[in-house]
Formats: sequence, C-alpha cells, structure tokens
Amino acid sequence: MKLTIIIPAFDEARKISRDISAAARFLAHHTDGGEIIVADDGSQDASANIARETPVPAGIILHVLRSARHRGKGHALRSGMAASLGTYVMFADSGLTTPYDNAVRGLDLIQSGECQLAHASRYLPGSVIRVPQHIDRKIASHLFRFALRLLLPVPRELTDTQCGFKVYQGDVARTLARECIAEGFLFDVEMLLRARRHGFAVREFPIEWSCDRDSRLTFRRSSLSILQEMFAVRRALASAEKP
Repeated sequence: MKLTIIIPAFDEARKISRDISAAARFLAHHTDGGEIIVADDGSQDASANIARETPVPAGIILHVLRSARHRGKGHALRSGMAASLGTYVMFADSGLTTPYDNAVRGLDLIQSGECQLAHASRYLPGSVIRVPQHIDRKIASHLFRFALRLLLPVPRELTDTQCGFKVYQGDVARTLARECIAEGFLFDVEMLLRARRHGFAVREFPIEWSCDRDSRLTFRRSSLSILQEMFAVRRALASAEKP
C-alpha cells in the first residue's frame, strides 16, 4: 500500500462524501494503490453511514473507523494512523481547504530523503490564501501560537503547526502516534515534538488554502481544553525525558 489518506471527521455529513471522492481521485492519479481511512470521532449525524456508502474506484480501499463517543481530533488521527498500511501516511481536514494535489510537494520532500515529516504551511512565501480567516479567528490563532511557543518548545523556524494537511513516512507516523497522548488539537504539535526528539527531520511546503467557515474548532469555546492539553503534553514530554 503506497499511500494512506486519513480524514478526521466529526459531524461532517455535508462534506464527507466530497472529501472521500477528492481523496480517491488523487490516489487514482498519483499512486498505483492506496487507502482512505475516515476516522469518525463519534459523530452524531450520518457522517459514518454516508462515508461507507461513498463509491471509490477499483484499487482504492475505503475504511470507516467510528469511535463510540466524541473524544477529539487527536484521538481520531491516532486511531487512523494505527490502522494505516501505507508506506506514506497523510491526513487532510474535512472540507477540502487544501486541494489534494498540493500533497505532491510533501511526498516529494519525503521521497527525496529530505525529511520524514512534511507539513503544509499557510505562511510560506509560495502559499496562496484563497479565502482568508475572519478577523476574530486570526486573533484567536495569534493567541494560540503565542501560548504554544510560551509553553512548549516548538521550533522557531516552523511557521505553521496547525494546518490540517500533513504527510509522513508511514512507519514514522505509526511510531509517533503510538507515543502520543493528545486527544484534541494538540496532536499535530505533539507529533512534531516527539519527532524532533527521535531525530526525524521536519520540513514545510507551501499550499493553496481556503478557510473553512464551517470548521468545528472554535477557540473561544475550546480555549480551556486546549490550554489544559498543552500542559498535559508538556508533562508527558518531560516524563519521557526521565531515565
């Protein structure tokens, strides 16, 4: 299995079929076989059923993993990575905020041996923002990044830890995901920090991006849980350093 695409989903009934179809087209055009894993995070709508019923071309395998309850994006991605079989593993947030063809840049970085983790960044010079964030979301994002760098040792050279479009060497993804404890939106950061401790290289690549105005993340409602998870990740990393 060359490439696994994981799509985390929570109440995405309106989008998930379109997400799967776009992922399947990418796999059909760019690989000789692949799988799509929809990691349903305990959706209360018909997301899982719609995902199962979405047709995919021959040679593409579709799995739907459904959590019994809502636990968080990190838990969904950890489950998806544990079940993955791909030589390369990527995840893309629901809503097609970044066209799948952009993943070629990340795959090229890994296949060339330049890195084991390739992160999309909305803030590189070559990136194109088609639909920008609202001003309140921009302010919340800046506050999040400030808190993140204050509490966790995020490398300064990385410009965008939270873009939901990342590519990994498959074995590396599965190894790191097994170590991670984050169940929410800190999963991306914990993967990055654990990768650095293992000596895995991380590179960013530019993308075309559009803000999803129907996103499930609301910093105002989630700020306390995000802050608590920052401290939990910091404690887990500190514990891992002890002999």
